[in-house]
Amino acid sequence: TIIILILSLIVGKYIEYRWKNRRFFKLAAKFNGPDPLPFIGNAHMFSGTSEDVFKQILDHFYNYNDKGPSRFWLGNQLYVVITKPQHMKAVLTNPNALQKSYVYSFINTWLGTGLFSAPVTIWKHHRKIIMPSFNQKILDTFISIFQERSNVLAKKLECETGYFDIFPYVSRCTLDSICESALGITVNSLEDSNEKYVECATRVLDIVNTRMLKVWLHPDFIFKRTKLYRELQFHIQYLHNFTDSIIKQKRAEFKEIQESNRFSPTDQTNDEPIFKRKAFIQLLMETSDFTDEEIRNEVDTMTVAGNDTTATVNSFTLLLLAMYPDIQEKLYNEVYSIVGDSDKTIELEDLPKLKYTEMVIKESMRLFPIGPILGRDALEDIQLDENYTIPKGSGIALGIYYTHRDPEYWNEPDVFDPERFQPEELKTRDPYSYLPFSGGPRNCLGKILLFLCQKTGTSPV
Repeated sequence: TIIILILSLIVGKYIEYRWKNRRFFKLAAKFNGPDPLPFIGNAHMFSGTSEDVFKQILDHFYNYNDKGPSRFWLGNQLYVVITKPQHMKAVLTNPNALQKSYVYSFINTWLGTGLFSAPVTIWKHHRKIIMPSFNQKILDTFISIFQERSNVLAKKLECETGYFDIFPYVSRCTLDSICESALGITVNSLEDSNEKYVECATRVLDIVNTRMLKVWLHPDFIFKRTKLYRELQFHIQYLHNFTDSIIKQKRAEFKEIQESNRFSPTDQTNDEPIFKRKAFIQLLMETSDFTDEEIRNEVDTMTVAGNDTTATVNSFTLLLLAMYPDIQEKLYNEVYSIVGDSDKTIELEDLPKLKYTEMVIKESMRLFPIGPILGRDALEDIQLDENYTIPKGSGIALGIYYTHRDPEYWNEPDVFDPERFQPEELKTRDPYSYLPFSGGPRNCLGKILLFLCQKTGTSPV
């Protein structure tokens, strides 16, 4: 009798829940997707290794998103999966979809409320303050840093023969460049492969990615009881101490400059500003009232985002060039036409001439986007078109990887073909069919810096 009573209460509560949320479920029913299991929904799709989970997600795109948006359930949480450019635009430009998915908070232990994962209110305030630091003229002053580290990378790669993993080399090269431009310090990880910062940062990202892809690790009460959590805290403590020590040092230097009345972002000569090279951390101290913790969050965000994204893109680009020697030869000829046989390096004024190099990088980012899947939350109903509306409270998965390979918008989508990015091709293409830096108001703020680093990083190699 007691069991029957309990079961009756459960069934009654479920019926009440469905009735109160009938509009939500009516909208959800319009999306195609796999049949959910009781209680867990489609969580079983996310089992196995990280590689297995990613493959299952890609299979979902190809099985359910060829004609429109789809959906899956994690427990009672609805996720709408979109891949079509018009739907991408509807979400990315909607003010009610600026909030990033809760899985981005998994990195907050390290990055706090930095731009990458900050709540919308903090993101708006911080972006407004930080944006002037990404002025083109300021970013141009970092070119010499990128050149120097890329030349070291090229010499390192010359020592290798046969098959080898290029990513560790490229990652350390970009970390050296980003740390010098963000923190104003020399890490020199290319020369010292045992550098502690590199080890800790790499391991933190590995743990966060593992947690994102394994849904049973999402709840804090489970994750905090794992060895991964304890390891994560250990590495983050080192990373925070590292950045805090730099902030303390730079604060002292900044105070000294203030007292000597010599701090100025420009020197005036013939009424033209000459931009001195200043690290991102110094610019924040000069132009904002951020606390040390806020500065640490933003500097760490720039360091990890800049390093991981640039290293990934450059590694895939170099791999593709090795696989397609004819394209490599064409890129080489373009660079050679600028530098010739001399020791000349690519200068700032040379970058606009690297048109084919830019096309190669863009095509690499099409095939292997920095963020293959982006996550947003629907804070209100979001109408995709006349047939589909994402109900308030849903999660949104933006399948950039599939969008970049959708045969409806790309001929032979799995083929590496930089010519797709000829100017005449761009004129006829929906801008939301290519989203290497996301889109809308919450796109990647550092995309210009990333391109500078990519061009100078690819050319010497």
